[in-house]
Amino acid sequence: MVPNVFSPNADGINDYFFPKFVNVTKMEFWILNKWGETIFYTEDINSQGWDGKVGGDYAIPGNYIYRLKFETVDGRVETQTEVFLLLK
Repeated sequence: MVPNVFSPNADGINDYFFPKFVNVTKMEFWILNKWGETIFYTEDINSQGWDGKVGGDYAIPGNYIYRLKFETVDGRVETQTEVFLLLK
């Protein structure tokens, strides 16, 4: 499951953007800006996720794209790409 909105404002609620999953053995996770540039990437299944920053500064509110590629315990490989909203 991947949220469709997040608010990285350091209030301790919804400050990181990252999927929640079970029975996944490997994954790759990208955050892309509206021009298709990668602004966050991880292969760490235990990552906190994207903190809403680009180059040390908070990203501007708006639409971003995530791409998730993962492998399940039974060997299936799936890819999911969707738009989400960053709120301030």
